[in-house]
Amino acid sequence: MLWINLLWCPDANCINYQKPDHGTIRFVCRYGKKPTQLLYMCKTCGKRFSLRKQTPLFGLKMDDDTFYRIVKCLGEGNGIRKTARIMDVKPDTVMTVVRRMADHVNRIMKHFVHDLWPNEVQMDELWTFIHKKEGNLSELEALEREWGDAWVWVAFDPETKVILGFVVGKRTKDNAIRLLNRVKEVLGEGCLPLFTSDELASYEDALVQVFGVTVQPERKGTRGRFPNPIKVHHPKLNYAVVHKERKRNSIVKVDRRIVTGSEEAVNSALSASKVSTKVNTSFIERVNGTLRACNGRLIRKSLGFSQDGDMLRDSLCVTIGYNHLCRSHKGLRLEVKLRPNDRRWIQRSPVMALGKTDHVWSVREMVLFRVPERNGGHQFGACQ
Repeated sequence: MLWINLLWCPDANCINYQKPDHGTIRFVCRYGKKPTQLLYMCKTCGKRFSLRKQTPLFGLKMDDDTFYRIVKCLGEGNGIRKTARIMDVKPDTVMTVVRRMADHVNRIMKHFVHDLWPNEVQMDELWTFIHKKEGNLSELEALEREWGDAWVWVAFDPETKVILGFVVGKRTKDNAIRLLNRVKEVLGEGCLPLFTSDELASYEDALVQVFGVTVQPERKGTRGRFPNPIKVHHPKLNYAVVHKERKRNSIVKVDRRIVTGSEEAVNSALSASKVSTKVNTSFIERVNGTLRACNGRLIRKSLGFSQDGDMLRDSLCVTIGYNHLCRSHKGLRLEVKLRPNDRRWIQRSPVMALGKTDHVWSVREMVLFRVPERNGGHQFGACQ
């Protein structure tokens, strides 16, 4: 099993610290009735540690199977109270699982999603609301900054189906900058993929702020101070937008426009892509639909909306972790021809498409995965 091979000594002073077990870890005993209440010891330094250490189960009295089933219910789109009724537990218990799993998924995504070189990154915003819709807020409630309309900003790699980062907040330039900063943290050094989005002006300003280069304008005349340095578009940055013309709530025309970069450079990036043949936002729109279907808080016209931004962010982390690790995606499967008339498929998850694992994980494997610590790192998702 995967979790047996991921045992490593947690003592930072040991030579086997964070190294996979190759006969250096010994089972000691059970210390409780639950299957994961197992005690191990490092043969080198003598350090003892629990199998639950550095997992969401550590310090909980909850049964392991109950925890796994709650996570699966949440990952399949059920809300807090619906999951509580299915599992016959209190809503507060489900919320505890959400908070613990959100922190755990953040660490897993930081461990796997980094130093990437995607050919294309699509960006979009998904509308929702917190506590009340914007038009229903009273003057006093409007003082609460996070209440009202909220937007889930998402950046997505259409080839591997990996969400590179998300931000929950208002539709402002600052949140666009936060999203692109998260994208920059997971990209390899010097990587500048083709960026595509709708015509929201905040993206162009954010791309200049995050990926732009600083230049010194020339001084006019020979007297006075030099102008302040300014940021301009990176010469190798390619950014294109999609304009959709609507009539009676239906799209009747789609135009594409290159904002930065040459048409030759954009076509070259598209030719290198395995999925896109022209500038589009189709894949990120499909992700928006997946998030709405797999997260009860984003379903339209339901009573499962969020009362605070932190729980919305945590629930999104659980949804994304479940979809990236524990679900196969039809668009990622690989065809295997054993005989001329016999076709079979290898099902893959987004993390498999990245080459970080060799199989679709079970919920148990995701929960018990012990993430080695890394210096630095980034936060996968944030609520503003």
